[in-house]
Amino acid sequence: RLLEGKLSKGLPIWKRIGFGQEAWIYSGPNGRWYVSNNKVVEQNDFQCGRGLISSLEHRNLLPVMLEEDSWQYKDQYGWNKDLQISFSIYPPPAPERLYITSPNGFQKLSGEYQLSTSHANGHPLWQRAGWGEEAYLYSGRSGKWYVVCKQLVVQRNFECNLGGLVSSHPHAGLPPDAFSGSHRGWGIRSQCGWEQDEDIRIGTHPFEAPSASLWVTSRGLKATGRFDLLEGQFANGFPLWRRAGLGAAMWLFSGNKGKWCISDHTAAEQYKFRCNSGFMLSEAAHVGLLPEQVPWSQEGGSSSSAVSVTTKLPAVPEVMYLISPNGQQRKAGTYQLVDTLCHGYPVWKSSDGKRLLYTGNDGRWYFGGINEVTVSDFNCASGVVCSDPHGGVLPHEIGCWQLWSEEGWLLDEGISVWLSAPKAQRQLYLVCRNGSERLAGMYACQPFA
Repeated sequence: RLLEGKLSKGLPIWKRIGFGQEAWIYSGPNGRWYVSNNKVVEQNDFQCGRGLISSLEHRNLLPVMLEEDSWQYKDQYGWNKDLQISFSIYPPPAPERLYITSPNGFQKLSGEYQLSTSHANGHPLWQRAGWGEEAYLYSGRSGKWYVVCKQLVVQRNFECNLGGLVSSHPHAGLPPDAFSGSHRGWGIRSQCGWEQDEDIRIGTHPFEAPSASLWVTSRGLKATGRFDLLEGQFANGFPLWRRAGLGAAMWLFSGNKGKWCISDHTAAEQYKFRCNSGFMLSEAAHVGLLPEQVPWSQEGGSSSSAVSVTTKLPAVPEVMYLISPNGQQRKAGTYQLVDTLCHGYPVWKSSDGKRLLYTGNDGRWYFGGINEVTVSDFNCASGVVCSDPHGGVLPHEIGCWQLWSEEGWLLDEGISVWLSAPKAQRQLYLVCRNGSERLAGMYACQPFA
């Protein structure tokens, strides 16, 4: 960028923009243009002829006006003419978004990167999208592209050559997505130094579009239910889902080690998604595969067969009917589906509007009073009839229910949930032998209006 009001031998001076190592284009006392990153040049007020690139005598012509054979570079043997050196007033186009996958190592650097308004060492700078651990794709001092998540590069103002991934050669102005193949690809840092890795992909083609909703089930865990995509929001460069509806928050996100994770509010509020833990995790780094495309396991490495993540949402019954013959009979009856979700699951309301069938914050189905539940915005575990943690099993498929009593929760095999009210007998005959005989007789079922 032009240094306003600054001249050298009556000609303008340009300084490389952005973070990183400083460099200048200036006219030396011998009438040649120089490109230098030596701070001595600035200290001498550009009254010298130092640089790694220079022109022949410029005759007061600006760098962009010189012939293509006017430029040379300096190495240990001296000056060498280079017809590929060129100057332009138009910067090369930089992709707005880049998508990175690295399956063989440094998987945590994968994700979507978005073009920054800043520059590093005179070249475009990309930052990984969204919340989580910050990562950058930048041009280092060596002229190579680097991908890194260390804050050390920011502390060093990008004046370094640090990264987990690196372009195999200096890029000479080519964008990162132009590097592919064995002759111009990417390397990965290892204990032995840099190793070529032809499986690294950095391109402009987006990852597969994420699903709008995911259905997560795992028997015995509370971190299940329907998760909805948060449009335009990311964690560590990948899409972010939040559990649908009211109640305690749960998140499905890509952790800072490249695994899919399902975790509670601490992931967002405490760690800002700079973590790789949760109730459930993908078994390996996903390298761009969607949550429903990878195997999962429970925290602690439990069998992956217990965890299911799918895009197919279950059919939700319109009506549930509670039968409770041994207690809390007033809670029995018909419950109608309502347009509300709680902890990722549907909610049903009793016919009289006083009770709800919902999932509590401990992952159990509850039949509870509407006032007690709504006063806490459904973030509770309140009720008089409940199941074990259901992990995604709907109420009518639950085999065992518990009833609240003065002794606490007691297993009640008489409780069941049906998809409709029990079919009424068309006729009943009442026999009274010890009084009220006048009420005895045949009774017929009558429809109610």
